[in-house]
Amino acid sequence: MYSFLLTLTKTSALLELRKGEDIVGVKTWQESRDMGRQLFEAIDALLDENGLQPTDVHNFRLETEVSDNFTPLDSQTTKDFWSTRHV
Repeated sequence: MYSFLLTLTKTSALLELRKGEDIVGVKTWQESRDMGRQLFEAIDALLDENGLQPTDVHNFRLETEVSDNFTPLDSQTTKDFWSTRHV
C-alpha cells in the first residue's frame, strides 16, 4: 500500500512517497506562497517516477512542526481530500 507523508517546517516542505514503511521517493521545496502548486507538482512527479496512478495511493498524512495558524491551507485541504477519496 502506498501513502504520502508531507512534513512542513516554517521554511520548507518534504513530501515522501512510501510503500509500507519504505520510502520510495522524496521531493523537497522551500516554503513560499505557491505551496499548493509545488505540492501538486511534487505529487505528480512522484507518481510518474514510480509508475503509479493517484488511486494507487491510499493515505495522505500531514506532519508539521509549526502551529495550526501557520500550516498552509492548501496542504491541509489536500490531506483532507486524499483522506476522504482514497482510503
